[in-house]
Amino acid sequence: MQNISAFRLMQRLQSLDWRFILKGAVLLPFGMGLARILGMAFPLVLAAVFAPEEYGLIQYGITLAMIISIGAQPLGQHVMSRFIGKYHQDRDKLPYLLTNLWLVLAAVLLLTLLIAVPALHALGKFNIGIIVILIGLTVFYAYWGISSGFLSMERLTAAYLGSNFIQLILVVALIYFLKIESPLLALMIYGMSYFLPLALLQIFWALPMGFNASLVHRDTIKEVLRFSGPIWISHASYMLYRAIPILFLEHYGGNTDVGLYSMARNLGIIFFFVPSNISTVLMPKTASSDFSEHRKMLMGMLGATLAINISLLVIYLFSVEWFVGKFFGTQYLIGLPVYLFQALGMAILGIHSVITAVLVGRGRANIESMSRLIALGATLLTAWLLIPAWGPLGAAITVLVGALAGLSSYAPIALRYWK
Repeated sequence: MQNISAFRLMQRLQSLDWRFILKGAVLLPFGMGLARILGMAFPLVLAAVFAPEEYGLIQYGITLAMIISIGAQPLGQHVMSRFIGKYHQDRDKLPYLLTNLWLVLAAVLLLTLLIAVPALHALGKFNIGIIVILIGLTVFYAYWGISSGFLSMERLTAAYLGSNFIQLILVVALIYFLKIESPLLALMIYGMSYFLPLALLQIFWALPMGFNASLVHRDTIKEVLRFSGPIWISHASYMLYRAIPILFLEHYGGNTDVGLYSMARNLGIIFFFVPSNISTVLMPKTASSDFSEHRKMLMGMLGATLAINISLLVIYLFSVEWFVGKFFGTQYLIGLPVYLFQALGMAILGIHSVITAVLVGRGRANIESMSRLIALGATLLTAWLLIPAWGPLGAAITVLVGALAGLSSYAPIALRYWK
C-alpha cells in the first residue's frame, strides 16, 4: 500500500508543470521580490529621515491616492490582464479589445479626476502629490495588465524594478542626502517614478498597445463593463480593507499613530511578496488553460506560498524589533504583537490572493467580490471596536481579522462553484 501511495505521489509530482512552478514560485518572485524590496526601501528611507508624525502624513497621502484609484487601477491590473490573457492569440478580436479597454480606462480616469479634485478640496485634503500618484498608478497598472495578459513577465518585472529603482534613487539623493525633508516631494517622487521606465520599455521593447478609433465597439465595451463590475466591487473592498486601519488611526490618534503603524505594515509586506508574484502569473495562466489543470496549479502554488512564508515568519519574529530599533530608532518600536499580527494578516492575505487568481482566471470574479465584501465588513467592525482604544495594536488585529474572514469565506463558496 505504501509503495502504491509513493508511486501515485511520484506520478502527481511528475505531472505538474514544473516550468511554470519554477517561473511562478522562483524566477518571477526573485525579480518581483527584488522590485518589492526596492519599493519597501522607499518608505523605510523616509522613516529614517522623518519623525513618525511626518512619516504618517506621507503614508496617509499615499493611502488617499490608493482609495481614489479604486476605479482605474483594477481595470488595468485585473480586467486588461484577464481579457488579453484569454484572447492574446486571437488576432481578430485582440485589436478590438485593446481599443475598447483603453477607452473605458480613459473615461474612468477622467471621471475620477472630476470627482476627486473638488472632493479633496472640500475636505481640506487636496495635495497635488495625491493626483500625481493617482495618474502614475493608473498608467503603471495598465502596463501591468497588458504585460501579464501577454504572459510577458520579463517586461512586467523590468517595469516594476525600474520604477522602484528610480523611486529609491530619488528619495535617497533628494531627501536623505540633500535633506530636502518635504512630505510633498516624497509624494511626487512616489507618483512620477512610474513614467520613465514605462516609456523606455515601449521605445525599446514594445508591447501591442494600439488604439484605433474605428474599432470602438459598443458590445465590446459592454462586455468589458460587465466583467469589470465584480472586479470593481472586489478591488474597492480590498483597498478599503487596506485603508481602514490608516483612516481610523488618523481620525482617532493622528499622524503619529499612522506613522508607527505604517512601519509594521511596510515590513509585513514581505509576507505578500511570493503569493503576489505567483498570482500575477497564475491568473492569466488559468484563463488560458484547460479547467482540468486548475486544481493542480492551485495546489502547487499554495504549497510554495506556505513553505516560504512559514520559514520567513520564524526569522522575522526573532529579528524585527532589533531591526527597527537599530535602523530607525526606539521612537518606532511599538511592541512585538503589532508586528506579529500584521505579518500573519499579510500572510493569510497572500493565500487569499493565490486562490483568487484561479477563481478570477476561471471567470468567477463574483466569488472574489463576495469574499472581499465579507473581509471589509469584518474589518470595519473590528476597527470600530479596537482602534479607538488600542491604536496601532488594534489596527494590526483588524488586518488579521479581515484577512481571516475573507479567506474563510472561500471554504463553502469555492466548494460550491468548483466544477
